[in-house]
Amino acid sequence: MIKRVLFLLFIALQIVFSCFCQDTTVIYKNQPFILANVVVRNNFNVAAFIDYVKNDTTFYKAFRNLRVLSFSSYNDIRILDKKGNEKASLTSTTRQTYAERCRTMETREEKSTGDFYDKKGYYNYTIAEMYASLFFTNGKVCNETNIVKGRAFSVKGKSGIEKHKEQLRQLFFRPGY
Repeated sequence: MIKRVLFLLFIALQIVFSCFCQDTTVIYKNQPFILANVVVRNNFNVAAFIDYVKNDTTFYKAFRNLRVLSFSSYNDIRILDKKGNEKASLTSTTRQTYAERCRTMETREEKSTGDFYDKKGYYNYTIAEMYASLFFTNGKVCNETNIVKGRAFSVKGKSGIEKHKEQLRQLFFRPGY
């Protein structure tokens, strides 16, 4: 008798739970997005949220602010082989100074290991070169702004490392486009 009651209770619970479940797949511009039940139950406006994220420039603005501020940074770049072992690295402390609409960078301390640099002093790894182009300043750079409105990313007319840097910027700052 108890087994029969438990069995009927189990069946009843299955029916009740299936009645309250919602489909957590949302189609936005012909692309499916799977959401957690909590999001669906809160009547979350998925399309509005995706548009907000795609058009948000907060992260890009913060990055552009690095071009018009003085700051110190600690850099730690590690190049790993396929087994996860470190084969080259760079650790450094730098100071960027911004004055009279120009920025310069001073390397205060630097240590590299492995083949991080080639014999001519150039970066031996593309990822290191890209990092340096984003966060290090060579010489004096003037008249940059932190304005992001109207800034479009385009790979047109670019090739090689410059094209890859522009693609990386787009991935970070305008991922939906």
